[in-house]
Amino acid sequence: MAAASAARDGHLLLIRFAAMLCFSSLFPLLCGLAMAWPSATATVRRLETPTDAPQAQCTMLHTDGELSPRSATDVPADKRPTAPRAYRKAMGYRVQVYTGFADRASRNAAIQMQKEICRRFPQMPVYVHFIAPRWTCRVGNFTRREEALRCARLLRAARLSSEAAVVASPILIRTPAAVQK
Repeated sequence: MAAASAARDGHLLLIRFAAMLCFSSLFPLLCGLAMAWPSATATVRRLETPTDAPQAQCTMLHTDGELSPRSATDVPADKRPTAPRAYRKAMGYRVQVYTGFADRASRNAAIQMQKEICRRFPQMPVYVHFIAPRWTCRVGNFTRREEALRCARLLRAARLSSEAAVVASPILIRTPAAVQK
């Protein structure tokens, strides 16, 4: 009797082990499929918004299941003809004029610094970034360090920021195609 019970327990243990192996190998696959499977009713559609900018677009989510007016923006992104970009990214320098913490007050202070610099120097591009764990405000797109140092001295002289420092950063450079237009 004890031998039959042990054999049955061993058989059940083997079945449980096989089920666990099967489930553990299929579980990640099933979860991945469930997460990646698109909703049958949700459809993303791009609508052109009337602005002065050439063909500005916004994205809206519709749950009716069908796109109403079909347009060129309904074509998948990889099938659309691409226009040359106006900017390209490269490594360069920016002047960091504000560094805060990861709180809302620091974010507001960085945005306030951005507004003040834009008001006093409208030709300078100003960027507010959250680079964990702090908010930063950076000015300019300089390819040479000397240009960035000159800008930092200018900002210090204008008493906008006493902490103006040159930092290496990815910058945006205008492409020749965009300069011609």
